[in-house]
Amino acid sequence: TGDIAITSTAAGASSVGNLAANAATGDISVSAATLTVGSSSAGATTALTSTVGDLTTGAVTSGSNASLTSAGALTTGNITSTTGSISLDAGGVITSGDLTALSGSISIANILGTITTGLVSLSDDFTLSTSSDLDLAGVTAGDDIRITTSGTGAFGTLTATGLGTDNDNDG
Repeated sequence: TGDIAITSTAAGASSVGNLAANAATGDISVSAATLTVGSSSAGATTALTSTVGDLTTGAVTSGSNASLTSAGALTTGNITSTTGSISLDAGGVITSGDLTALSGSISIANILGTITTGLVSLSDDFTLSTSSDLDLAGVTAGDDIRITTSGTGAFGTLTATGLGTDNDNDG
């Protein structure tokens, strides 16, 4: 099926160049204590995980879901999911490029530190509830935009089109 799967159980840092799985059906799954990945492209799902330290990636393109999980800080280039959702989950600071889910949702969560993103574009509602400081270049959502933070917020243009999917079932 053209998949790429790498798991490192070593305690140190792991580095992987660019990854390209089958453009129609390929999955990418990479996990290590601390992880640096070049750009990645998968026809299906992408899962990149650092279990102890930071996760740093280039651009990520995924046919369906893209999941990036870091025990520490998460730094990534632009992320695009054509038919699924994007999930960013970190123990520390999150810094990302543009996030685009053409027919899905986007989830962003961290334990502490600032969340900084490029433009966020999705077909569903955008809901973000956090205690982190936020610096979002802008959000375009297919339905509603709901942002709650006990930190500071800096937002570019926020556009709720009402033309997409109402996944909060609020009418």
